[in-house]
Amino acid sequence: MGLDHVTPLHPETFDREQFLPAVDFGDLLRGMAEKIRRRWPVLIGFLFFSVTVSVAYVLTATPLYTATGTVLIDPRVGQTPE
Repeated sequence: MGLDHVTPLHPETFDREQFLPAVDFGDLLRGMAEKIRRRWPVLIGFLFFSVTVSVAYVLTATPLYTATGTVLIDPRVGQTPE
């Protein structure tokens, strides 16, 4: 019953590529751009739907509170006696 199956925790024996493979960000960005180009009608449709639903909600929602305010203008403030 040996410890041959246990992975050592020493940095010099740690195989980075086993857990974190190298990523080519150029390929990643090109792939994302291609997916967006293929699915732009769906994205635009979702955007239009979201904006439409949001505007409809804002226009039809019952206000939760109302506020009023008054302003008192005192003409005597800031004047010096003559």
